Amino acid sequence: MELTNNRSPHHRSGRSTEVTKGDPTAKHTKAPLRAAVLLTTVVASVFLIFSSGVEADSAPRQTVLHVVQPGDTLWDLARRHTPAGGDVRATVGHIRHLNGLPGSTVEVGTALHIPSG
Repeated sequence: MELTNNRSPHHRSGRSTEVTKGDPTAKHTKAPLRAAVLLTTVVASVFLIFSSGVEADSAPRQTVLHVVQPGDTLWDLARRHTPAGGDVRATVGHIRHLNGLPGSTVEVGTALHIPSG
């Protein structure tokens, strides 16, 4: 044990008090912090899993080959090939992924694989 002299403005007696190493109350103050870190990690993991952009019906689809014509846009192509009730944005993402497109622009004459149905 070690003796310390607490001469803070809140401790006016000037007497020394004992400070023990391995304070049992320290464990209780760390427990809420550990729980908060664990909860944050779990919530972040769940968020990342569900926002990864992978759809539940992401089974491999058949594709059609389309040669880009003047006036074609990636959005228009995706809209034409998105199933009824489907998300055109998801189809744009599939087309970009299938063809390794870094952006949304397409060049006339480029052959694109487009998911069908």
